[in-house]
Amino acid sequence: NFSYKDSEKLDEETLIKEYFVEVFSWSVLPYDGLKTIYDIISKYCRYLLDPCCGNSFHSYLFSTFTDMDCFSYDIQDERNSWTDITVKDGLESFSDLSDHHNVCLLMSWIDYDELSVKLLEKYQGETVLSIGNYYESNPKCKYLMKLSQEYTIIFKTRLMMPWNLYETIEIYRRNDD
Repeated sequence: NFSYKDSEKLDEETLIKEYFVEVFSWSVLPYDGLKTIYDIISKYCRYLLDPCCGNSFHSYLFSTFTDMDCFSYDIQDERNSWTDITVKDGLESFSDLSDHHNVCLLMSWIDYDELSVKLLEKYQGETVLSIGNYYESNPKCKYLMKLSQEYTIIFKTRLMMPWNLYETIEIYRRNDD
């Protein structure tokens, strides 16, 4: 349990080390980056599905700063989430959608490579927003390999995070069969 008063006692390095990920879900998108991403995905989608949202920070950004409707799911409730979360297994979130084709799948730092692959297999839409992914430390990631086989990258940027690692943000479109 963290309060603002406690933050006065902590130096910046400790704050970043101890609380940044908990508050911002690993990757913070600057407003101009969020706007660029929105401008691209809004050409294809009206909705954003975040099936493993954690504290729903990224859904919050899109629902607050764009006109995109966001659906946030996580297997566990987050006491201090940024938006309302439907507590449900991410793989079951697809059953709440009648049509995937107007939905962008948001994949952000999902804990398990296998789960990421299963989510991609279950998704029937065309657009994936992928946030995170340290290529340098996980070059054989099955999720990234599946994305590159079945989708075409249409946007990519890298952001330096406070711990001096780059976060990769990509938008993919499903390949035509």
